[in-house]
Amino acid sequence: MSNFELLLDIIEIRQRVGSYYIASIKTKDLLEISSVDRMRMEKEGDCRASYLGIQRRLDESRVKKIAEYVKNRDSAFPTSILLAVTEDCAEIIKDETGLHLKLKDFSDDDIKLKIDNQIINNSYKDNYLKGGIAKILDGQHRLAGLAYAINSLQGNQLTLFDDENNKELLERLENFELNVSIFIGYDIHEQAKLFGIVNLAQTKVNKSLVYNLEEYSKSRSPQRVCHNIAKLLDQSMQSPFYERIKMLGCKTEGRNYIEPLTQATFVEALISLISKNPEKDRDILNRQRLFKKGEIEIYSNSEKAKFIFRDFFEQEKDGEMLDIIWNYYSAIKKKWPNAWDDVENSLLPKNNCFRALIRFLRDKYPELVSKENKGIPSVEEFENLFKKFEILDEDFDSSKGIFPRGDGGMSKFYKYLSGQISYDDLKQSN
Repeated sequence: MSNFELLLDIIEIRQRVGSYYIASIKTKDLLEISSVDRMRMEKEGDCRASYLGIQRRLDESRVKKIAEYVKNRDSAFPTSILLAVTEDCAEIIKDETGLHLKLKDFSDDDIKLKIDNQIINNSYKDNYLKGGIAKILDGQHRLAGLAYAINSLQGNQLTLFDDENNKELLERLENFELNVSIFIGYDIHEQAKLFGIVNLAQTKVNKSLVYNLEEYSKSRSPQRVCHNIAKLLDQSMQSPFYERIKMLGCKTEGRNYIEPLTQATFVEALISLISKNPEKDRDILNRQRLFKKGEIEIYSNSEKAKFIFRDFFEQEKDGEMLDIIWNYYSAIKKKWPNAWDDVENSLLPKNNCFRALIRFLRDKYPELVSKENKGIPSVEEFENLFKKFEILDEDFDSSKGIFPRGDGGMSKFYKYLSGQISYDDLKQSN
């Protein structure tokens, strides 16, 4: 191993678990010193199996999303990455300038001696040989995303930035500073316990609440546009969605009835009609606002057949998108009035049916566009879409069992709408 040393300025934090230290560390340095002890099964000579490791498997799709995110100018990871540092590799130094932590790696002789003296066993040898100073207890996907972005830039893959070349971006990412919390001298049991406490105690932020924060955004984005459409439909008295959307993901104060649809479901379904990469669109539009640079991505005709609201978004015709959704769901309300009004028992006004109906809109919208309607089909034109369907109001009653719970129900309804299954097939319970 190389004779790697790293000196960090640290702050000591004293809590009931004991003392740990917070510091800032560059991505390239953390990649140099860290490893991840992932859950795995290892077979021993007598065919018995041992289950080792504490970290979950890496989610590759999540890693790639983070890699795209960190290329954005406004990317940030404000919360700590948790590290367990081997005690033999750490030295606390206190001087007139403050508190410091000196980290240094093992030599090959040190590792061999530890194995010979059974201080560490062969199961953990690889962790010492590949970045043995620190183990990632929490934050492996953030670091893996940065590593993936760095590797892609080293391979000269194109980025979305036209004013920042790959070399400059690579340097920025390698020197991206990460907030770390460092626990020194924790054995494997203590590491596992800390990992469990941190992850089991976390509560996911409600997506609807996140989308509601678009209210404060100064830049145009698919997320903000769709939030504004949801808000207007929820607040307009003549809207088919009047006071039906949980804007914060939970019951709205003052509404003493069920709101069948969450803002998160509404916004994400609508975004699927606008953008294949909403975060990329947001970043480009933000850079346009701040620096007057960057061009919005141009979609091909085949792509616009899928992202049917793309032209409206590019032309900032948000009102047209609102009108289409308004007319479309007014037609649905007319076709199945009782099911639409029964927010307690009917599945029609709820999340899964909403998602299926948006998919159906994406399929059928191009057929309805004409010079006369200028891309905004009327309620009557949308009504014609639904005339052929035999499904009745009472079929949406959740007690009938026609639609299974979860994504299965959405998929079954969409298959019926798109002609993949018949009405008789639909009525067959799963």
